[in-house]
Amino acid sequence: MSNDTASRGLRDISSPTPIPAPDDSGHEVKEIVERLTQLGTVLFVDGAIIGGDRVTGRSHGGYGNEEVVGLAVAIEISADLAASANRLLSAGHAYSAAVLLRQIIEVEYLVWLFANDPAAARAWLNAGEDEMRSTFRPATIRKKAEGHFSADEYHYHCELGGHPTPHARDLLSNHSRGADASWLWDELECHLARLSQGVERALDRMNLGYLLQTTPAS
Repeated sequence: MSNDTASRGLRDISSPTPIPAPDDSGHEVKEIVERLTQLGTVLFVDGAIIGGDRVTGRSHGGYGNEEVVGLAVAIEISADLAASANRLLSAGHAYSAAVLLRQIIEVEYLVWLFANDPAAARAWLNAGEDEMRSTFRPATIRKKAEGHFSADEYHYHCELGGHPTPHARDLLSNHSRGADASWLWDELECHLARLSQGVERALDRMNLGYLLQTTPAS
């Protein structure tokens, strides 16, 4: 085999094949990402300006309402993760997308917590390292949720994309065990939809449901 042939072969191997989205999953994911991005920005501005936390000196960061800002930051994180997962799947990087999907699930946990206890959004925004590891770790939130979340589902995503394990072989496009990963589109859409439902409940709990009408999906 000539050096030129070998070089061409290596270039082919290093280029993953884009993963097509089944049915309308790709379109739905894009719409949810756009909506979360817009909502996170609007909500952050609202929480930064409106509210009495700054006046009373209660806010550590000079925000108007730290509960709203905490929720906004979580939404912004989810939007960034989802947009990146979308790009990675479109480029054929299934394993990397699975890593981000596990993170999206953790934000889903947080949003559920904030919807059920808005004060937790303030606590999370100002939490130190120890509090993050105890109060806001996924297992702690899952215990509070009392069956709302599946431990098996979370651990499955940890094994698949949360930690470097041999299971990653199934999602590596150039590996001999690499398999069809188009199902990740459905998983991404499912968890973003669940997260969005949690966001709606949190906004209603904070009396900010009207923001859902001011940030339509494009």
